[in-house]
Amino acid sequence: MKTSLWLSVDPLAEKMPNYGAYVFSKNNAVRFIDPDGRAPIDITIWGWDSYSKEYRKTVVIKSNIYNVDYYSKNIAAPTAVASRAKWEPTTIYGFDLWATLSGKPDAIRFNMTAELHAGGVNVGGTLGVVAPLQGKDKGGLFFYGPSAEKGWDIGFEKPSYSFEIGGVLGVSLIYDSDKKYNKFDRYAFEGVEESIGGSYGVFSASLFKSSDDSYSGFSFGAGLSKGVSRDTKDKRGDKNASTSGAKLIRSLTVEPEQKKDE
Repeated sequence: MKTSLWLSVDPLAEKMPNYGAYVFSKNNAVRFIDPDGRAPIDITIWGWDSYSKEYRKTVVIKSNIYNVDYYSKNIAAPTAVASRAKWEPTTIYGFDLWATLSGKPDAIRFNMTAELHAGGVNVGGTLGVVAPLQGKDKGGLFFYGPSAEKGWDIGFEKPSYSFEIGGVLGVSLIYDSDKKYNKFDRYAFEGVEESIGGSYGVFSASLFKSSDDSYSGFSFGAGLSKGVSRDTKDKRGDKNASTSGAKLIRSLTVEPEQKKDE
């Protein structure tokens, strides 16, 4: 006869007090999955609550595909007006549908680009924030800037302009080429990137890949420009090919070892 004893409670028991230890996927296996028996998966953004001196759920993105936790002191957790009021995060639905239609990206990047166009050449620089959804550094937000040693943005376009300056805000969906997530980390996004694309009016789109083929993706955005064109009546969309370099500036989220020290 063998006797077994529980040596410890469920490590996530205090996170879900309304559910017992034997409840699977919150009694909703159609809505959630539970890969390791600990908790259903979602994307959660934790903000720092200066009042309670702890991290609180600020945004919960419902997902059956991704399991990511972002901890950031740059995002303040909302506090209740009344001390006894129940604190609730903002919940977002429909992310999995968008992710599936987009091919389940491995990372999302938010870009801000400034460009100078002269003749058929454009030069500029890009600031970006990458949010990995997979890989070693998932759960981090990483800020990148143009790099002198990696190369600034430079490209060629048609039709040509005499002189124009402008800026673009965009979103990029990034895919790990070989799905080797042990190598898919924050440093993968440093280096040189090659792209081809086009624009029409204020809208632009492009396909890109890293020079070492470690990742690829596509981006879309909108921007404004001001300048003097050789042919102001030309209504065709612009076409361009470019290369750009990026360097990791800093992490915008709390590192796991830092969080333990809070």
